[in-house]
Amino acid sequence: MTRRTVVNMALLAAAVGLAALVYLLPAAKPAHPPSVLTRMTPGQVTRVQISRRGGPAIVLVRRGKRWRIAEPVKAQANRFIIHSLLGITRADSFGRFAAEGRDLREFGLDAPALRLRLNDLQIAFGAIEPLNGRRYVRIGAMVHVIPNYFYQEASGGVADFVSRTLLPEDSDPVRLALPDKVLQRDESGHWTLAGHGQGPAAQGGEDLVTRWRRARALDVKPYAGAGRHPTVTVTFDKGRPPLEFEIVSTAPTLILARPDIGMAYHFTASQADKLLRLPGPGAKKKDPHRSASE
Repeated sequence: MTRRTVVNMALLAAAVGLAALVYLLPAAKPAHPPSVLTRMTPGQVTRVQISRRGGPAIVLVRRGKRWRIAEPVKAQANRFIIHSLLGITRADSFGRFAAEGRDLREFGLDAPALRLRLNDLQIAFGAIEPLNGRRYVRIGAMVHVIPNYFYQEASGGVADFVSRTLLPEDSDPVRLALPDKVLQRDESGHWTLAGHGQGPAAQGGEDLVTRWRRARALDVKPYAGAGRHPTVTVTFDKGRPPLEFEIVSTAPTLILARPDIGMAYHFTASQADKLLRLPGPGAKKKDPHRSASE
């Protein structure tokens, strides 16, 4: 028997032995899927409160299908941001343990800087778990580890939760007062150009009002202006209070501000002509700058 034959037989015996060992070992148990953080669903939430240490709380309330900011300002809320945040109700909990007997300072939960209350359920955010970059949160007596995404959603400022639409979704404008002209809707529903008495039907007036109803800003930012700019006033039907916008800038960015809530809506410069001038005879009714987000 040659040396090569002996080596081959030894390797074969080792392979057979390894196969037998694998066969006799118990099958590995599959990893447990993560549990769900809460028993709630997003549709069950009607009130959201975000509390930050050292800052004002943000309170969001739902009436029917519409969300509004109740504190610290009163404004229509960005429902897409809220729906994204409410996904925390069904978030994966990748690990959990009892808070009792643990040093909560280790998890950033001894004095949480951010708390989220959904109806009566409170979620306290702690530190980042170092291994996978997830976030410690506490609900009642339990500490969970969840994706950090929801902390990022909840930690935004008030402006992040303000709807990017200029006008409320359920509003019905009856008058649009621009710096150089006034459009108003008559009893027959037609938009006319006001001035010295009742003028002729305003060409493109209805299109301009439609653009205001559909306008959605690229961004909303805090504003603390002094009110030294031209204004646009929108008057509504059914006793709804009018809204006044300051034209802070038209280039390089169109900025329309609402001093009453301390917010400014930022658009591209091209939107200045679309929102502040009557469309020409060949203008299309469809607004190509209409955005799907609020």
